[in-house]
Amino acid sequence: VMTSIQTIISILESSQLNEQYADLFNRNVAYLNDFGLFFPFEFEQFADPKNINNMMLSIYSKADNELLI
Repeated sequence: VMTSIQTIISILESSQLNEQYADLFNRNVAYLNDFGLFFPFEFEQFADPKNINNMMLSIYSKADNELLI
C-alpha cells in the first residue's frame, strides 16, 4: 500500500506528466482499491492542463467589483 501511494506521489510530483505514466498510475490505483483504499481521481485529471481554471479566485487577485471585497 505504501509503495503504491509513494509511486502515485512521485508520478504527480514529476515535472511533466506524460502518457507513459498513465498505466503505472492506474495500476497503483488498482492496487489501492484491491486493499480497500478508494482513490477517486484519474490520471487525466492531473495530466490535462485544460481542466485547470485559469481564473481562480484568490485573496491575492484583484476583485472584479467592490462587492467581492
